[in-house]
Amino acid sequence: LYFKSYSPAFQLKLLAQPVEPRLIVQHASQLVFRDDQLRLRAVANYTIDRAGIFELRFKLPEDITVENVLCDRMKQFDVSPDKTMLTVSLREKTLGNLVVTVFATRTLDPTAEKTDPVLPLLEPVGVDLENGKVQVYAPEAIDVITDAEKLVAVQPDPSPQAEAVSNARLVSSWLYNRRPVEIPVRTVRKATRLTALVGTHADVKQGQVQVTTNLTYIIEYAG
Repeated sequence: LYFKSYSPAFQLKLLAQPVEPRLIVQHASQLVFRDDQLRLRAVANYTIDRAGIFELRFKLPEDITVENVLCDRMKQFDVSPDKTMLTVSLREKTLGNLVVTVFATRTLDPTAEKTDPVLPLLEPVGVDLENGKVQVYAPEAIDVITDAEKLVAVQPDPSPQAEAVSNARLVSSWLYNRRPVEIPVRTVRKATRLTALVGTHADVKQGQVQVTTNLTYIIEYAG
């Protein structure tokens, strides 16, 4: 710093503060509905500059269980006793790019009367900019219905790219760049559909008729 003074009667005060890190994150969430469970995979791709960090934190939604966390620079991860915060501790002070992948689940009760629950999404803490994508998958037997009037801070993805998910198809894809984010949904199980294909063969020999009938069943949406 350089200062110029034209009078001896002056005071110069300096206040030094540590440089704060700047965090920018690209956040991709994949949610897969199963019969009695909702599975979440959250991939947070961080860009860290100005100053290094020793840990990352995520706010956890209600009724979520963190199963595993993957990060090549991670020392350990911890969930707070009240299950509202996930802390990822790093082995050393980190700058640059860092990818954190979190796997979590929520148990679903098909008999519950609660309607339009909000999709559980992790929220990175202390970030300056977050660009997010949410993709929802479900098997053919389950319809996932979104209440468009209750959506908060999200918009439909104009060009979604579906991933290969076992026994599930992409039902919706959303983008956001601000918080809070709310995507209320409800699930409806399709009724079992049974289709029968009937084939009959009649063989006439010496005044006798031998009839053979084959039945082929196609069962959809349930066992």
